[in-house]
Amino acid sequence: MNPLSRAQIAKVVEILFHARTDPQVKLRFGARKRERLSAALKAGGKINTDDYRYKWLKDTRSMLLAVLEKQAVALNTQAPWDQASVGDLVDCAQAVIYLLKAKMDEPEEK
Repeated sequence: MNPLSRAQIAKVVEILFHARTDPQVKLRFGARKRERLSAALKAGGKINTDDYRYKWLKDTRSMLLAVLEKQAVALNTQAPWDQASVGDLVDCAQAVIYLLKAKMDEPEEK
């Protein structure tokens, strides 16, 4: 095996640096990871529960559910004549999804 020249090593370092620091490269990497995880969840397939993205998804889901529960309790306290329902919480989640999808359609800032 021939050793790499300094120029070749420098090029490899440049490529690796770009892959680790370029936001577009990182977004594409994340999108591929998200697509694979989403497909596995939808298909009921095998999921690596040790994967950092799965752990992040699970933790974030738990935090969001806790916030929704807290908001439901607050509504019930502020308006004792009314009662928050699971449907209300779904509406809140759908409103957030709508806003997130609208944000995806916004042009990227450079």
